[in-house]
Amino acid sequence: MTDVLMTTRFLPGQLNAALNGVARVFDKGNLPLGVWASELGLLNQLVTLCPLDRIAVTGSDGLRPFDLLAGTTASDCDGLAETEVRLLQRLEPFRMTAELDPASVYELRAYEMAPSAIDTFIGHLSAAIPVRDRYSLIEGWWKPITGKQDQIIHLWKYRDLEHRRVVRQSANDDPDWQAFLKKVVPLLRVMQSTVLNPLRLPVVP
Repeated sequence: MTDVLMTTRFLPGQLNAALNGVARVFDKGNLPLGVWASELGLLNQLVTLCPLDRIAVTGSDGLRPFDLLAGTTASDCDGLAETEVRLLQRLEPFRMTAELDPASVYELRAYEMAPSAIDTFIGHLSAAIPVRDRYSLIEGWWKPITGKQDQIIHLWKYRDLEHRRVVRQSANDDPDWQAFLKKVVPLLRVMQSTVLNPLRLPVVP
């Protein structure tokens, strides 16, 4: 399964306009898996995740959907500054449902490593997911098809930031998880984390 990850940066105070811009990408009734606003780190970002087959073939103005967003400026498209569009190969297990929990926070993590280490990392994490499941479930994880392909991207859900802290501390205290970390940490070059709040897309006529 191929998913689309869109990271849309918008001008301060333009969240609603940016949501309207993103909503134009989708056919009516074909909603994304999730839309979030960044909470910590780089602000004024929307993150949208959806299966590729839910993207509209053309927008209302006849443009291809990616053209509606990728490379646009604030004056071109409802307060947007720029958008990065990436295609991702979905990995198993994948547990996202159609409805985000509005009372939860989500964390999107991207681990960068040498391209030759990607499959090794996937193997180690796939084997270790049952260990991590003791504390919280991974929502989904992906191998990029376009853009930076030396990354693994994964998404986690927590009740709040305190729950995230407790879960991560509990996992780090688990000898089985520590054994996994000893295998994969030497493979990593850069680790990025973005905390996200779930949103709903407006209905665009």
